Amino acid sequence: ASPFAKAAAAVAAVVQGMGRAQGKTATMPPAPPVPSPAPTSLPPAPAGSPPSSPPSSPSSSIPGDELPTLPSRFAEDDVIVTAAEPFRPELPLQPPSQRKGRSGTRGRDPAQRTPEFMRRAQRKAFWRHPATRAALTLMLLSLVLALGLQVVHRFRNIIAAYAPATRPALTWWCQTAHCSLVPPLRIDAMQVESATLVRASSEGEDHYRLTVVIHNHAPIDVAWPSVDLTLTDANGRVIARRVFSPDDAEWLDTSDPRADLPSDTTMAAQAAASTPTAAPRLRSTTLQWHLVAPDLQPAGYTAELFYP
Repeated sequence: ASPFAKAAAAVAAVVQGMGRAQGKTATMPPAPPVPSPAPTSLPPAPAGSPPSSPPSSPSSSIPGDELPTLPSRFAEDDVIVTAAEPFRPELPLQPPSQRKGRSGTRGRDPAQRTPEFMRRAQRKAFWRHPATRAALTLMLLSLVLALGLQVVHRFRNIIAAYAPATRPALTWWCQTAHCSLVPPLRIDAMQVESATLVRASSEGEDHYRLTVVIHNHAPIDVAWPSVDLTLTDANGRVIARRVFSPDDAEWLDTSDPRADLPSDTTMAAQAAASTPTAAPRLRSTTLQWHLVAPDLQPAGYTAELFYP
């Protein structure tokens, strides 16, 4: 029997076995025998001719042996390479004696090979070194000193008022830093005890004299405030307004018993003297100004303190 007949018989046997497994018997007629071709005898080859090759099998003569190829899904597969990239030979490895780095490292950084626990120990040893600690201590002291100078410079007026012994040092510092040392501003500690506006006929026509008694409640000397004088008519409307500076005033002593302090004995003896640089602490002081108000008939007035 030919190979094709054997294959058909095997397929029939498999189908019958599947039919029995499902409870059905499937019968197939036996495949017809395929006649085998009769062997043909070849004539003897003449003497001196090369031996002929055996006849090729029928399958080799069947057209279409080559499988069909599908078109590629990638665009780069269809590109035709016209010129190949030039060949670049690999550079030879340099011997260890010519590599960069310390001997024995083969050109690698030794820090990358150091274990982590050793690097931590090296960092701790660096910060614990006496030279490092001395440098850090010096930097810390410099920062504290700079911060202290900034605080003293910012509050120099208050420090000089509460600690008069530091005034010479602060004066030297202001000369170096080009700053000024003035009394602190404390408008909440100043109060107008009385204000009097009278006509001074002995001085001339339309001449007035303004006298204001100011009391300083603070325990330190504070800066003099300015006086804002407002004149009103009989209906309460403002007819004139003027600001009086303490630099233009005359300083008069007061008979206030609260001024009898040991530190104020020298000040009490300076009646009608020039105005001091600051309002004396815990006492009343009288300031007086002279003004001219022509063609005005004030019916009332008010005096207020403020810092310009």
